[in-house]
Amino acid sequence: TLGIITQVTLKLRPRPETGTWIWSRFKTVEGIDPVLERLSRSESRPVAIEVLNSPAAMELTSELGLDVPKVNPWLGVAVEGTSLDVTWQTEQLKSEIGSCNPEQIDVITGDQTEFWRALADYRVNSESPLSFQASVPPSRVVEFFSLAETLGISLQAHAGSGIVIGHLSDSVGSVHQAEEIVNRLRAITRQRGGHLIVLQCAAGWKDRISVFGDSAKGWNLMKELKRQMDPLDLLNRGRMFGKETVVRQ
Repeated sequence: TLGIITQVTLKLRPRPETGTWIWSRFKTVEGIDPVLERLSRSESRPVAIEVLNSPAAMELTSELGLDVPKVNPWLGVAVEGTSLDVTWQTEQLKSEIGSCNPEQIDVITGDQTEFWRALADYRVNSESPLSFQASVPPSRVVEFFSLAETLGISLQAHAGSGIVIGHLSDSVGSVHQAEEIVNRLRAITRQRGGHLIVLQCAAGWKDRISVFGDSAKGWNLMKELKRQMDPLDLLNRGRMFGKETVVRQ
């Protein structure tokens, strides 16, 4: 916490006439990479591009009554607009995705309020002992996703922006295990020009695991802002910068 927000300006979009989700399942997450590259050149205009590994897909879709296989990653692409526009974009995306040999393609229409809510709340609706958010260049999302998946993590990626949300498995029962996984993930993100923050973790682990690590851009600037805005180190003491406390005046 660097300070207290006193004013926020929000920009809202008009409610679209209609919308569609195109969900496709692939044998491996690497199989999704050609689709993402294709989407970057597509004439369609997706409003969301989501990648889920199987644990995340099962967690999300169980709330919505959808049948999801126990293996394989999923790619979801959403389009919105007028009925005519959405119909054209849906057919365009089905053709582009289909050319990359998915195992399955499903089109979801109708009221999607609950689906959007489930995707948005994924980062907080978890009983995981630790959750994180990694930011990498969009071109490195699949690579990061593949490496993180080997650690038994439930993963959701906003592939268009390079943001990956992860929940550690319940089998991670000690702070030592969690710290080791977080350190490995931070090394992976740094090597790919990104950074990782811890969103939440077990209460007893907070003194051991740094929220930001040392990889966040502008780290020294953040420390200086913290020192100037909170010279007595009263806000979130010891949480942002670990055991390194701000020098008091």
